[in-house]
Amino acid sequence: VQAQVPQRAADTVIALEEVIVTARRKEESLQDIPQTVTAITAQSLEDLNILRFNDLDKVVSGLQLQPDGGASMRGVTFNRSTAAAATVASYVNDAVVTSAVMANALFDTGQIEFLRGPQGTTRGVSAPSGAIHMTTHRVNLGDFGGSVKASANDLDGHNVEGAFNVPIIKDMLGIRLAGLEDVTDNGGVHSVHNGKDPSSKTQAGRITIRLEPNDTVSAVLMYQNMNKKDISYTQVVGTGAPGLTNVNAQANFNGPSITRDDLLSVQDRPSVGKTLVELATAQLNWSVVGHKLSYVGGYMDNDFGGSFNALDTANYLPGYEPIQYNETRNTAKSHELRLASEERLAGMFDYVVGVFDRSDTVAQPPIGQAVAYLAGAFGAPGTPTTAYSPYSVNRRYESHALINFARRVDETSFFANGTAHLLDDKLEISAGARHIDSKNVTATSLRATGPAAYIGAGDSAATFNSVGAIPAANCLAAGGQTTPASPYGAGICEINTLALVQLGVPQGVFRDLGSATLKHKTWIWDASVAYDITPDLMTYVHAGSSWREGPLSAGIQNTSSPPDPTLTSVTFHEPEKSESYEIGLKWSFLERRGRLNVDYYIQEYDNLILGGQSAYYYIPGTAPNVTRFTFTTGVPAEIQGADLDVGLAVTDNWSVSGNVSWAEGKVKNGIVPCSDGDFNGVPDTLFDTTITTTAARVAAFQAAGQSLALCPFSGSTLQAPEWNANLQSEVGIPLFGFEAFVRGLVNYQPSWTNANTLFEVPGYYLANLFVGVRDPNRKWDVTLYGNNITNTHKQLSNGNPITGLPVSTGLPGSTVRSTGDVFGPSGYSTAGQFTPRREYGLILRYNFGGG
Repeated sequence: VQAQVPQRAADTVIALEEVIVTARRKEESLQDIPQTVTAITAQSLEDLNILRFNDLDKVVSGLQLQPDGGASMRGVTFNRSTAAAATVASYVNDAVVTSAVMANALFDTGQIEFLRGPQGTTRGVSAPSGAIHMTTHRVNLGDFGGSVKASANDLDGHNVEGAFNVPIIKDMLGIRLAGLEDVTDNGGVHSVHNGKDPSSKTQAGRITIRLEPNDTVSAVLMYQNMNKKDISYTQVVGTGAPGLTNVNAQANFNGPSITRDDLLSVQDRPSVGKTLVELATAQLNWSVVGHKLSYVGGYMDNDFGGSFNALDTANYLPGYEPIQYNETRNTAKSHELRLASEERLAGMFDYVVGVFDRSDTVAQPPIGQAVAYLAGAFGAPGTPTTAYSPYSVNRRYESHALINFARRVDETSFFANGTAHLLDDKLEISAGARHIDSKNVTATSLRATGPAAYIGAGDSAATFNSVGAIPAANCLAAGGQTTPASPYGAGICEINTLALVQLGVPQGVFRDLGSATLKHKTWIWDASVAYDITPDLMTYVHAGSSWREGPLSAGIQNTSSPPDPTLTSVTFHEPEKSESYEIGLKWSFLERRGRLNVDYYIQEYDNLILGGQSAYYYIPGTAPNVTRFTFTTGVPAEIQGADLDVGLAVTDNWSVSGNVSWAEGKVKNGIVPCSDGDFNGVPDTLFDTTITTTAARVAAFQAAGQSLALCPFSGSTLQAPEWNANLQSEVGIPLFGFEAFVRGLVNYQPSWTNANTLFEVPGYYLANLFVGVRDPNRKWDVTLYGNNITNTHKQLSNGNPITGLPVSTGLPGSTVRSTGDVFGPSGYSTAGQFTPRREYGLILRYNFGGG
């Protein structure tokens, strides 16, 4: 738990601030819950200048956050692109949301709770690794007030937020308005070919209404609207093109030499991302004769329309930037009705029973590359590729292809949980169960978009999107046309890709790639036993199970009749199941001036959904061809780990706290797709080194009688170090009627090797420092801060050589597959990931009235 300002429990006693959480859907002290929970209060978010959700892993050990909102805990790395259901469930005001909603700026936040281990018998959805529950700031029904905060840094960033609280009818009805503008330089990567600056701008507003007409009825309604626009470039490193391959692509035709410290790109235009997120939640409660009837509803609309990805990251086409248009939309709604005891039955029993219903719909193009170049794109059809020019792109021969992925998940669940309090409340026994009835409908299709693409005359092996062939050697016989107005002269015969559909070629303007409806009914359970050895020392045992829907891996081509069973098994995945067992201890000592919480757990997975990191070759069907795909698989796995959380109020104005998490996750004799050119079950690189032609790869698969190579795998389930830690401390110093303070936060990550990429990440620490002065009652403060004050600069992942965009020359036997094959090596690689840059800034904060 975060560093907390010490408080006086009595006139002569200093104690850590008590943190109240709602992990079990009722208000309880953090120290009384028989499970591992980390709570970050609103005060801690302000003190540590946590402005965005992705900064929370600075203060929560064992938590990994991805830019797209994916969250990972307890030894399993979650990849949003490989699974419909998250390993860590997300909630806002008790309503279920997708992880993407979380990947935004934070403002006017009440508290964020991190629940570790299987979830689902008391709230929301089933999740194997935990849950993140965020509550927005509550409306104050008694006092008018609000807050204003502004910060700016030396990296061209600023953050301004404010809240205004009005009790319309004192103690009965109130409203709270909150707003935000958050601007950053979005990583600071600029382009040598474009003067537009990178940036990220988020603007948001929220309205919350709280109604309590009497002591038995309450309602909280919240609506939030958030707009975000990102402008970014892909950072590259390298010397630029060496030249000599193509007379029209001399050395450095695509850009200059660039180092990692330069923070530069060679793209001609930036990528632009636009996101609109609407979120509404409702919490209604009615207390009657010792019971509480509650309703929680949520509605979410994530619109990622209007986004453009710039694709020519190595600038193979100077002066022109092919783009990929995204128009993803995710809408979801949920309803939960539950009945719980407010007064113990027979003086010793509590219960909660409920029903939960949700619907989640995603329309998510594209998957895979969106642009390919056909014969004629860089020179007349049939012209040798050595004569192609990167400076003249004929968009008439540019093919845009998107794989549309649509999914709808419906779930209806019933849950119940009961707790017995025995031995004068020293012993607590709890058990719960949930019945899940789910339906997952998916559909995938291929769509050609953008300018019409044409293929030149006589190109019998010409391809669209690198798959399939025109079924006739003669262009006219295949339905082509002579175009006297062709830029390459009269008499050139072309086939519009729209005609390929009528010709029976499967790569047309629209093709259904398959759909599936998966239905499942299952149970999960949860149980715990807690015993208070003393009023300040509790030990507990907690066990539970979880279930996750198996994903559909959209984009795998399986055109054999009947479908190939191996490809079917890696397309439609069985559900994931797990069981977890945890033992823990929670101790408050030195008259609650200190806190020590520790746990140890083991979690066994059956069919853990594991996303791949590399693309492997496979035969898509009866056609003599191979293609590549990054496969998702299900594997058995075991994870063991431990968490430690400590805190101490050293004096009345000095506190120290920290936490450490360790998790070791191993796949147990899994079978996964691999690169295995001789099909002996041992991974190799033959398909990428010795076996380099399409015909040789096809022959190898056919000789083995396999569509996909499979190998044993016993690697890690976690793409992160096995342990990490953070330490926080604050000292307050009375100064001329005010209070000066110094606050520090240090994170440590040990060295580790990513087994998927064989990249060794060095160990490092990051130190943030805050120095300022404030009103003793915290009405205002002024803070100077520095993030990464030691300027630690470590590479966290390796980049990959950029080979360019797909190219099909249409010439029989051609080995040209990319712009790299045509114009030579790019000389650039993607830069990989690095530790955050050093940042200095100023924060001004003022609270007025009731806050």
